[in-house]
Amino acid sequence: MLAIWPLLCVASACASSAAPLVIPKPDEVVSIDATISNSYNPDTKSYRGAVHVEDHAKISAILGRIRDLNRGMAIPNGTFPTPSHAIVVNDRVNINLVVFIGLDWIGGRNILPGKLAVNRARHISEAERASILKLVGIDDYRFK
Repeated sequence: MLAIWPLLCVASACASSAAPLVIPKPDEVVSIDATISNSYNPDTKSYRGAVHVEDHAKISAILGRIRDLNRGMAIPNGTFPTPSHAIVVNDRVNINLVVFIGLDWIGGRNILPGKLAVNRARHISEAERASILKLVGIDDYRFK
């Protein structure tokens, strides 16, 4: 299997390092939605296998895992890679944070009032990827 993130780094000189994502406190989050990126059905207007989390203990665990992986981010030059999954963190007002998971990378962007959303990403291992997908409760489409 091709490793997408390292190839992007080689091809683009890996651009500049980036500040980590701003992870909200669990008590600021009302829900988390997770989807498999390529599973949208326009007829039903829904994603296959989508997950909606409102349990605060699970929200706290998911945010903790994202926090654990939130280091060593870089802003890639050129086109941001296509994710396999998206995790949307909703606060009391709107979407606060979007986390993208690729085949061998994790990244995302904060969506905060008055600030430009900047995509950033970093390489993760297969075990790290499997761990966060399992915690969120979303399928890894490659095994379906």
